[in-house]
Amino acid sequence: MKLFIISILSIGIVFGSNATNKNRLQITGCLENSKQCLGYPDDCLGNQCKYTYSTIIQGDYMEVEILGDRVHENFYVAAAYSSDDKMGEDYVLFCARNSSREIVDKKNMGVGWNGERAKFSSKTANFIDHEMTKNLKVEYVEIKLDERDRFYCKFRHLVEPIRQLTNGTDKPTILMAVGLMMDGKLAYHANDRNALGQIDLGKKAPRRRSNSVSAFSIISNAIMMLTFIFKML
Repeated sequence: MKLFIISILSIGIVFGSNATNKNRLQITGCLENSKQCLGYPDDCLGNQCKYTYSTIIQGDYMEVEILGDRVHENFYVAAAYSSDDKMGEDYVLFCARNSSREIVDKKNMGVGWNGERAKFSSKTANFIDHEMTKNLKVEYVEIKLDERDRFYCKFRHLVEPIRQLTNGTDKPTILMAVGLMMDGKLAYHANDRNALGQIDLGKKAPRRRSNSVSAFSIISNAIMMLTFIFKML
């Protein structure tokens, strides 16, 4: 898997602190053991990546971030789950821009099913309302755009439909692309499609301890320390 380091800061979207990275969106937290990150080109770092994908597996659901660089007006960025490095029989997550920079909201996010392995010729994809898309139970969490046309979207959806694509390997290939919107639909992205690598659906985030358990542990450790100190006096 083409894993890479994006940032050592906390999970989420942050803004760079130096002049060249100021206000540039990037996916962070990729040093966390539970977070899987892929980028293109290979071994790219942070906002040097043209495409970025990340996920955290949380029980039956997975939290997903996608980020595309230079996604201009009336363009979209999309990530597909595939059993190989080719389009066809894939679930597709996407976020699209319209002609206005000010109007960026969750209505611009979507999910599709690309059910055909065919050669397209500048035609629009008619897969967004496919029956298969209901299987994922997608939640649209967040969408952002920065001043340099870096476009970010965050989703949450079921793991099992993606697992069924992999024929038992639990390792789908992530494909990402940027393409043009035509008449409100996703147009074919031509050759601007890249395989980023595979994710492991079996890699789940550890369960978080409750606050009460954490507080109990802190108090217990404090009592033990005080007891030790008094014995030394």
